[in-house]
Amino acid sequence: MSTRPANEVGGDLVDFVTHEDGRVGLVLADVSGKGLPAALLMARLQATLLAFVPELRSLAALASKLHTVFRTRGLENRFATLVYLELEPGSSRIRL
Repeated sequence: MSTRPANEVGGDLVDFVTHEDGRVGLVLADVSGKGLPAALLMARLQATLLAFVPELRSLAALASKLHTVFRTRGLENRFATLVYLELEPGSSRIRL
């Protein structure tokens, strides 16, 4: 087996969160820009999202909290597009 480091980094994210009650959250996100600045902002967005998801059951509250954090502490001329959805076990419901 061998590994090779990536030659470039960027601001794309695909991640999932498993909740204690069995729900599964999936996040897809992209930060504007390229390279290290986009990757660093995405790392911050991912960490913030993972910190808020367990405590906020409402997806509207989650979106509002993320928006507030990045509006007040974000970088000018930078933005992120994010989709978060939750699957509930034993249900055909998807919350988006």
